[in-house]
Amino acid sequence: GHLLLVSLMMLSYILLPPYANMGLLAVPDNVVALMTLPVYAALMMSYQQDFLTSVVFLLTFALTLLVIRYVPETEGNGYPSEGLTFLGYSLIFVLKAYMGERSLRNQFKARHGIDDAKRRIEGILETMMPPKVLEELQKTGPGSCPPSHHYFRATLVQSDLVGFTRMASSKPPEAVVKAVSDLFGMFDDLADEYGIYKVETVGDAYIAGQAEPPLTLQNYPPNVIRFGLNMVQVTQSWSSRSGESIGVRVGLH
Repeated sequence: GHLLLVSLMMLSYILLPPYANMGLLAVPDNVVALMTLPVYAALMMSYQQDFLTSVVFLLTFALTLLVIRYVPETEGNGYPSEGLTFLGYSLIFVLKAYMGERSLRNQFKARHGIDDAKRRIEGILETMMPPKVLEELQKTGPGSCPPSHHYFRATLVQSDLVGFTRMASSKPPEAVVKAVSDLFGMFDDLADEYGIYKVETVGDAYIAGQAEPPLTLQNYPPNVIRFGLNMVQVTQSWSSRSGESIGVRVGLH
């Protein structure tokens, strides 16, 4: 509706002088322009057009001017200078729509980049801290002392891979990294299954355990024992499938 109103106003402006000048009282073009162009500018500024719509509008108006060019005019019309004035105004609004869309696009990219960086940081923190501890840390205000906890009872598993040094000295780095990634990935799955928190990995050593909240939801030593036994089983299964002579030593504390 807005574009239709503007289009009718432009057509009225272009066609008004020829028909008005047929009478005794001629309408000067500059008077029409003085009254019409500010109204046109106000209407265009009141409507936030997107870039594609404004381009279509500009092309349609240019085509309209080309068609009207062949409509018989009177000598005092002054066309096409007035029509080109409207076209120049329309071009300004096209540029305005383009700059607005580019600004919005840049803002969207910036927000997306910030959100992506935030997700990555949270993902890294989730691998380094227990969920409850991370939740407490997120609630801590800037400049506050980070949370700390004292655990009275804890059950820990410490393990290292047997034969890892020999394999690492005889295999390319990519194969060694893949082997450790496969084994530790299976250990991670077991940790999730038994509610074990992975404390850290150092080289081929894997350290995990349970304690009171907020480290883990519960401290149930039988689950830690089952976790350690299953670590041995999955390592043996992996060694059989891959043909590598790799075992695991597990200590429970």
